[in-house]
Amino acid sequence: MSYEYSAEAASNGAGADDQHHHVGVPVAEEVEVADAAVSAVLPGYVRPSSVAVLDSDIDSDSDVTAGDLQFDNLGNTVGAWRSDLRSSIDSNSGSPATASESSERERKSCRDRGSRKLVGMVLVGVVVAVAVAVAVAVSAVQGDNNNVVQGTADQQQQQQQQQQAEEGATTTTMQEAPEQMGKETERLMSLRDLLDRELYHTDDSSNGTSPLLDRVTYQYSALRWLADVDKLDLPLPNAVAGSEGGSPPTAAVALLERTQRIVQRYSLAALYYATAGDGWRVQGNFLDASLDECQWNTPLSGTKVVGVGECNEQGWVTLLSLARNRLRSVVDGIPDELFQLRHLHTLRLQGNDLEGTLSPKVNQLSNLRILDLDDTNLRGEPPDMTRLGQLQIFGACCNELTAMPTFGRSVRSVDVSFNRIVGSVPQEYATYGALHTLIVDGNFLVGSVDFLCDAFPTISIVVDRGEVSCYCCE
Repeated sequence: MSYEYSAEAASNGAGADDQHHHVGVPVAEEVEVADAAVSAVLPGYVRPSSVAVLDSDIDSDSDVTAGDLQFDNLGNTVGAWRSDLRSSIDSNSGSPATASESSERERKSCRDRGSRKLVGMVLVGVVVAVAVAVAVAVSAVQGDNNNVVQGTADQQQQQQQQQQAEEGATTTTMQEAPEQMGKETERLMSLRDLLDRELYHTDDSSNGTSPLLDRVTYQYSALRWLADVDKLDLPLPNAVAGSEGGSPPTAAVALLERTQRIVQRYSLAALYYATAGDGWRVQGNFLDASLDECQWNTPLSGTKVVGVGECNEQGWVTLLSLARNRLRSVVDGIPDELFQLRHLHTLRLQGNDLEGTLSPKVNQLSNLRILDLDDTNLRGEPPDMTRLGQLQIFGACCNELTAMPTFGRSVRSVDVSFNRIVGSVPQEYATYGALHTLIVDGNFLVGSVDFLCDAFPTISIVVDRGEVSCYCCE
């Protein structure tokens, strides 16, 4: 018996025909089948109380017969259950057709959600694919850029290497660290003995007083360059007598010349290392191992040069100009080795950082005529330079000198303006017969220079007029 049939029977007022049926098993089955059908459509359905009583009575009394129960009462009870069932169905879902429509709407909603989910997944896939494509493209562009940058760097490096080759590749040999040059050679030890005797007045360098024994000194760096790098390979003077023969005077002259030539080349190398030559503004071919030291220069406009500007016929350096070339002394003032260039007549070092005092060894430059030390950070009291018998022009303005320098009688022009000089102009200046220019303003001088006006009627003097009396000053 189906649910539709029972409901239709109940709606048609069934009861008369049902009263003629046996009420035992058929009624119970109808109730159970109806319960199952209704529960499938209406979750939470509870059987009406009238039917529950009937079901209990039938199950509890298995001997029920037609004579034990009144058919009218049973028919009425079943009819009431059917009526209650129809009312319950109508109140919850309206009709079986309405329930079917609800199920269809749910299936449609599910399909819609599934479609939206599928569309979402497709969109996510598209986004991921686009992102991957963009990442690949960016990576390719970066790779191209890296290749371009690397190619440019390689090209620049090749150009630099080519330029170094064209310049003779002297940078490496000039600045090679002494500690990387290996063990000392026999030639190095011979050169050290020679230089110790000539420059440092040390007959036995093993006593530990020679700067040529200390590998961290600029002197040792110059020695190693001369012994191991220099391609001229100047012959040692101790081989002269045995190899060239000749009269003793001739051999002695050759010995002296070779010694002085080694000293000159070493002194210039020492100047380079003592003033941080690798930082010079213009290298001037300094320490070019294949060139004579007279060629250690760079021409500028006109006749000016940076470096060794002139040598005499014998090959001795006579002019050295390193003005405003970023020299930075690693010692106190000008390195002493420079004063071994005894053939110099012109020395221009202005505009460099040579902080320190001026050594009395400057008097070894007996041929010097021009000495320009303007703006070199010199300080303290200058040495007596009366032995510079040929000095004519002395410039040392814009330093920190504390006293007036003194000279030989050949001096013509003196400029010591803007220092820290105290006191007064020495009376000795009146004996400098060639003096025609004296510039001393910007100091702490007092007194009078009228005695110079009397001694040199055409002299030009610049002083601080408020502190120094001078009737001939402009």
